[in-house]
Amino acid sequence: TALAELWTEKEPTNPTAWFLLGNCREKIRHFAEARVAFVKAVELDGSQLPIRRAVARAHLRANAAEQALPHFQWLM
Repeated sequence: TALAELWTEKEPTNPTAWFLLGNCREKIRHFAEARVAFVKAVELDGSQLPIRRAVARAHLRANAAEQALPHFQWLM
C-alpha cells in the first residue's frame, strides 16, 4: 500500500496508480479507503473496464447501489 500511495503522490493524475491503490486497500479490507481510490481512478479515466468494475463493486460493498448502477450499465 505504501508504494501505491507514493505513486499517487508522484502521479496524481494517473488512473492506474489510483486503481492499484484501491486494490491494495481492498486486499487489507480497508473498503472505504479503497472506494475513494477507485472513484478517483474512474474520474481520471472512466474508459477502463477494470476500473469501472472495481468502482461498481466498491459502491455495492458500501450499500450505495444507486452510485453503482451507472457503472454496471456502462459495463453492459
